[in-house]
Amino acid sequence: MRFSISWILLSLALLLLDLATAAPGRADDYVFSSGARGGFYHNVADQLIGLLGEEQRTARNKVSGGSVQNLLQLATPKSEVNVVLAQADAVRFFLDEHPEFSSELIILDDLGRECVALITGAKNGISSAADLKTGGFGSLVTPSMGSGASVTLEYMSRMDPAYRRTAVIHREPMEAMLQMRMHGGEKIAAVMLVNRPKFLTPELESALESPKQFKMAPVRAQDVRNGVLPDGSPVYTFDEVLVGAGSDQQVRYETMCTRALMLISSTKLDESARRILARVLLERAKRFALDHE
Repeated sequence: MRFSISWILLSLALLLLDLATAAPGRADDYVFSSGARGGFYHNVADQLIGLLGEEQRTARNKVSGGSVQNLLQLATPKSEVNVVLAQADAVRFFLDEHPEFSSELIILDDLGRECVALITGAKNGISSAADLKTGGFGSLVTPSMGSGASVTLEYMSRMDPAYRRTAVIHREPMEAMLQMRMHGGEKIAAVMLVNRPKFLTPELESALESPKQFKMAPVRAQDVRNGVLPDGSPVYTFDEVLVGAGSDQQVRYETMCTRALMLISSTKLDESARRILARVLLERAKRFALDHE
């Protein structure tokens, strides 16, 4: 079954369960759906909830399976969720499936870049992401069905079906890297991650510390067919990203980046509520000295 169908069905099942088990009582002013606990999106929502409390507004943060499920909750009238965080490519992907929601969706803020890291074996013959369109290598690993990398790969494959020639499996990335090292890329061609560019994740650190075993394969503009968001901005941008700045392993590599977006529905938050949320977002940027990277 294609990811687009199976993930949406899973998200819908989780949403129905959430609606069925919702606790009665006074509704919170703001209910965020923000991904996994401990992740960047969830932490941003927690920061905003603290600031909303200073405005004497009640708010709650709900764990979810990722960007697509967040958007499905926002688009469902009976869901209490009225603020979500999602990748830009997930937004475009979701709107392609649900074009009727375009008129209600408001992109309230841009929280910075999230960039693809394509880790391959040092000698497996993959020179860029475009080689995955041949299907002549092993499988491509993404962390889980709801992960940012899985959404990015699905959108890439929708825009260019040739990417479906490479089989996709969901596995813990470090485990996949061990398999890649043992088998030289015969079984696993690459591991795809989507991360904040300034953070050196354990997977990237391991790859950069072992240049004889791993390399970062570039993702270039000519490798991917781009899309456009409702505001006219591109889904992806392409740049040289510096990873591990200030460390012994810092490196620049060519890759593709999407954006972390905060979104609301015009039918769920009135102008007064949106004005307060916008003020809190500006306060967060000032208080936490954010640089949107």
